[in-house]
Amino acid sequence: EEMEKAIKIGQMQVYYQPKHDAKTQKLIGAEALLRWIHPEMGFISPAEFIPIFESYDVVDKIDQIMLTKVCQMLAEFARKGLPAMPVSINLSRKRIQNEHLIEQLCACVDYYKVPHELIEFELTETVAFYDIEPMRQFLVDLHSLGFGVSMDDFGTGYSSLSLLQSLPLDTVKLDKSFVDGILENQNHNTERAALLIKDVVSMTKHLGFCCLAEGAEEKYQVDFLRTCGCDKIQGFYYSKPLPIKKYEEKLAEQQK
Repeated sequence: EEMEKAIKIGQMQVYYQPKHDAKTQKLIGAEALLRWIHPEMGFISPAEFIPIFESYDVVDKIDQIMLTKVCQMLAEFARKGLPAMPVSINLSRKRIQNEHLIEQLCACVDYYKVPHELIEFELTETVAFYDIEPMRQFLVDLHSLGFGVSMDDFGTGYSSLSLLQSLPLDTVKLDKSFVDGILENQNHNTERAALLIKDVVSMTKHLGFCCLAEGAEEKYQVDFLRTCGCDKIQGFYYSKPLPIKKYEEKLAEQQK
């Protein structure tokens, strides 16, 4: 009941969590994240409202708003001469079942004259396994149009390895639960976590994927991920998700 009003008066806002190159530690892009700032209930987590929107079949509208706002931002940044850095956007399971989705995505991106390579679409591992053959074709089509594709939350489901073998991906995002296992004072359990991360990073790179670790909050975690050969890192160590103005300032600062 609140959704339409929230959209109209701007309570739905897109925040941007920066991604950094593991070697240089420079900003290389961001993930777009939806935030609902309600005047009475305060911050409402996407974990609360997205499942409700999915159950009422209105999540398409939310996904489209996200893409529109990201494209508007990238077009404005280009006008200001800011560096062109890719932004990743999550696609919900319900949205992927829309047979006209590819046309809708292209229409929005092309309307704002945003180069396709600046948009990356993220799918969770569980979404990717929902219907493997249509999913594979969908990703092939996205690739052919120049969009990037990444698998989010890798390692949280049961189908990880078969998905890596089957799907055309650019990036595999190592789930935060793996990174949480990296502790400053190692013990038997954390040594196992460290070995697992090393093997996953090595495997993804051998398969030709970029490996991004999410959820890094401490310097020792970042240092460990860098030594493992992880390509990109995002997490609170570098930055919390930022409103558009703060993200713009971060881009401008790196440009100096």
